[in-house]
Amino acid sequence: MQEAFLISKGTLYYSSVPFSFSPLRSAVTELIQGIWEEYPHCARTLVRERIHANYSLTPICMGMTKVAAKRISILPEGDFQQLKHNHFANSLQMTRKRVRNFRLDKEIQSPFLLGQKQVQDYLNALTSRASGTTPVGAILVDQDHHLIAHAWSESEHNKTAHAELNLVQDLHERLGKTIKPGSTLYISLRPCAMCSAQILALCEDLSQVKIRFLNEDPGPASKNSVLYRGSDLWIRAGSPNIDITSLKESV
Repeated sequence: MQEAFLISKGTLYYSSVPFSFSPLRSAVTELIQGIWEEYPHCARTLVRERIHANYSLTPICMGMTKVAAKRISILPEGDFQQLKHNHFANSLQMTRKRVRNFRLDKEIQSPFLLGQKQVQDYLNALTSRASGTTPVGAILVDQDHHLIAHAWSESEHNKTAHAELNLVQDLHERLGKTIKPGSTLYISLRPCAMCSAQILALCEDLSQVKIRFLNEDPGPASKNSVLYRGSDLWIRAGSPNIDITSLKESV
């Protein structure tokens, strides 16, 4: 069983999931996303506490910790259980409950061909619906450029709700789909470490998927990700073959 917890002001916030529970969910992600959903107004303070886990961390765990939390440690099972079972005033189980729904309505009911020249306008339209300090939109099309899914960021009160993560989780959990070979993922901003790991996890063959971003991320969030060649996380993920470039350069 994967387990993770953090302690804040005498309260134990914890999560536990079976191994192979989901390619996109783990004890660490359930803990972090659960806290951001359940306690949006104090989540930033809570996740500054050190997270403890009892299993080898995946790129998704490391990426989400890097972007939406602070520090994480892996403890030997005995030390992990001893610290977890010390007396605390409260013990709260965290789990991600919300499945975001980005329905395409009429577009998804019949094949909607999204031309190359329409992509930037579509991304801008999605971005206009986004919340947070850095609004972002994301689009997935199949090998024939028919629209499969879209999403936008909702990060004003939830630091994990980036556009790419919303798209991938909606695609997998509501539609039961993966990212197929031949697909192209368009994003208005280069994906961060958290979103990059989610994309990698849901791709059937990452080397056969094109990733195109409109703007570079000016901060450090995307520089150490599984989709950034030469980064630590890219190397730890096995140096996957990736086709990622600026949308402006690919035109």
